[in-house]
Amino acid sequence: MKLEDELRLKSDAIETMMSGFDIVDENGKFVYANPAYLKMWGYSSLEEIVGTSPDHHCVDPEVPLRIMQVLQKEGYGDFDFLARRKDGSTFEVHMAARLFQDSDGKRYFTGVSTDMTERNQLLRQYRQSQKMEAIGRLVGGVVHDFNNILQVIFSSAQLIMEQTDNSAKTCEETERILTAAERAASLTRQLLLTSRRQPLQEEYLDLPQAISDVVKMTERLLGDHITIDWRPPGSFPQVLLDRALFEQILVNLVVNARDAMSENGGIITITLENSVISGSEFACLTFQDQGCGIEPGNLESIFEPFFTTKAEGKGSGLGLSTVYGIVESHGGKIRVKSRPGHGTTFVIELPLATGTSPIKRESQEPLELRSLAGKTVLVAEDNEQVRQTIRLILKKAKCRTLFAKNGKEALELFEKHGREIDLAILDMLMPEMNGTEALAEMRKQNPHLPAFFSSGYNDSRLERESELVRNTPILPKPYTANDLFSMMRKVI
Repeated sequence: MKLEDELRLKSDAIETMMSGFDIVDENGKFVYANPAYLKMWGYSSLEEIVGTSPDHHCVDPEVPLRIMQVLQKEGYGDFDFLARRKDGSTFEVHMAARLFQDSDGKRYFTGVSTDMTERNQLLRQYRQSQKMEAIGRLVGGVVHDFNNILQVIFSSAQLIMEQTDNSAKTCEETERILTAAERAASLTRQLLLTSRRQPLQEEYLDLPQAISDVVKMTERLLGDHITIDWRPPGSFPQVLLDRALFEQILVNLVVNARDAMSENGGIITITLENSVISGSEFACLTFQDQGCGIEPGNLESIFEPFFTTKAEGKGSGLGLSTVYGIVESHGGKIRVKSRPGHGTTFVIELPLATGTSPIKRESQEPLELRSLAGKTVLVAEDNEQVRQTIRLILKKAKCRTLFAKNGKEALELFEKHGREIDLAILDMLMPEMNGTEALAEMRKQNPHLPAFFSSGYNDSRLERESELVRNTPILPKPYTANDLFSMMRKVI
């Protein structure tokens, strides 16, 4: 190939390449930029930048000088920086640069630039998702153990309260224990929401009406200096949601917005529209306030449990982590955009329902109360203290009990006493074999065996994936003796 043909080929390649390519002389002035570079930075012609300095192409004007200094010393380098387009908007750039010297000894700096904004955003979302998943597992494990402890406290305190020879002082102290345990149980339930391990009670929901109901309820919390601008769409497809949890999303966002606008007031704007993402239809809920905004360094942490920017005593740090957990549990996504002094916007995407018929649920009417005396109950529970408290509770009901430390032992007891067993109570997570696996094996032998699960660590994703779990009642820990008796009467 002739030299002139080779040069023309290389020139054409640079002109048509997708990455931005530029040349800066030793005086720090543009000599050349290909069309991709011009488009990336928002210029329409080469004449606009030739002879100008690249300083204004960077948010930090010192970046070009630092790049040139590195290239003069090393000869080449890779650089990441925040760039500024002609219109003032910003984007993230990765540049591979090299020092070139011609035959006359003149030096030039060449750079190949790639817009990394979308890739970096996806990478940050992935890392955030992985971090939240790890936090969720940690929280779920802690809650599981903590609820077992609370179960023992609840049951023991209640048994003490029911003794007829208690003094007034004993009753008072025991009542204080129960009150504290109930507060702790409320905290663990909220932690389960942040970790996405809370069972869902989904229903086909009229989303505009649900939002309107929450707006009416929360307007009383805001005061005269804050208003909500919500204009429901005329018609909207149904969404499959847990109504109580969805309401908690909006309440948490409204309370946060109120605190962010406490000084100057303003408007909370809520909009709802359809959107199509990767071929699937979503309900897109946008929640925008005019508050103080969030510092950039805090944006990646706002969904983490116990992280808060509020003053000590003003917030638990569980509000937004709860919102995140609820949205993720429903198969949705949440994004946040904020700048200090310019308010905060949350965008929540929830998948639209694929059907239109209401979910059939078992009747919530109380069953006819009947005596539990004489019933044979198989209990599988890996925590010894919880087993002991259940033993005392069932003894009070005059039940015959068979206890197993895990699913494997429960299955062995069932194979030995299957015809005698009237009810199985199984902890969901146990060593060797968990409760769901054990019940599946039992149901092969007796498809109509009355049973329910008990757990301090309920995973909504397991509930969605397993038909057995979806169709079997769950009694969350900690529970009272009356809760246990009520579930037993319902199931038997």
